[in-house]
Amino acid sequence: MNKSISSKSRGEPDDIHNQKPYADEKESTTARRDADNVVGEGSTKPKRDWQTHIWKVKQNVPPHRMTFSLGLVGRKDNADMITLPVPENFHDLVQIVHDYNSTPRFWCIPRVMGFPEFLGYPWNHRRLMQVRDHFFAQWMLEDQELFTRILRAALRSGRSPLHAPDYFYLPCYSVSNPRKHQVDQLARLFRNRNRIPGIEWNFPVDAKSRSSTDSLMKELEAHVDWRRFCDHLLENVPTAEFLFEPKTWDKTLFARTVIETNDLIPDRPEIVSMVEAVAGYKVKIIHETRWFGGPVNTTSPADRQTIRQVALHYWTEWRETSEKKLREQDFDLIQL
Repeated sequence: MNKSISSKSRGEPDDIHNQKPYADEKESTTARRDADNVVGEGSTKPKRDWQTHIWKVKQNVPPHRMTFSLGLVGRKDNADMITLPVPENFHDLVQIVHDYNSTPRFWCIPRVMGFPEFLGYPWNHRRLMQVRDHFFAQWMLEDQELFTRILRAALRSGRSPLHAPDYFYLPCYSVSNPRKHQVDQLARLFRNRNRIPGIEWNFPVDAKSRSSTDSLMKELEAHVDWRRFCDHLLENVPTAEFLFEPKTWDKTLFARTVIETNDLIPDRPEIVSMVEAVAGYKVKIIHETRWFGGPVNTTSPADRQTIRQVALHYWTEWRETSEKKLREQDFDLIQL
């Protein structure tokens, strides 16, 4: 009471909006900070080091809190998303696909592209800074298609990929240009052929046209180094044969297509002779006309089961032979 009376007696305003209650405090704080940072002669107080307290991730974010959201399809409880622990390896990732029948988005999982099974592929998202914005969604979806194809193949076959990269998974899903990804990868490898040791190449590279896949392939084939380059790939790079358009539909292509990629049996006349050679049974091709899509060739459920058994026989032979070759031979790969 005495303080307020003495203030009025001095003519000072008592309205709180007209006062500056933090002015003196701000000046004193500034003075203390300046005093802390000044080390003069004879001063015993050291200068403050603001880097002594380092934020440690493991102490602040426990590992069990690292999760990601998985989109669900066809759930009876109508749940659209579920939160799961981040997979630690490729096996955990395939297990998620098996348990929930849904493939996660690769960009939702931290460090997933560091798994050995995904190394060496021409992932578009690693070159996103080189494209315009309207290509962003297209390239991310193409990477997701390749990511899904690798996981689904491992789930169907029950085995991890033979090798990374496995160029069998590379074809894009574009109906108008199914060879685009293989030809683009061939062009990238061809431009980096100087990294192949022990071979003298002719430069510069002439394959620069991007008008179409066919024109790019013609430019590659016209180069003087092309034949030697192809021979080196086929002899030294695993699964390189799948970068080239197959001249015939052989047993390996038949087996891998049925076992690793398609739930439906492909419409190929070569299947009849392949099944007959192993099972001694002639598959009957049924010609049907559907109300949409026009005429199709199909087989009976019993024949489809026989085809899958024969494909598994060929696939097992191919896998054992390829694994043995990988163990016996060291490959000089082109690192992009």
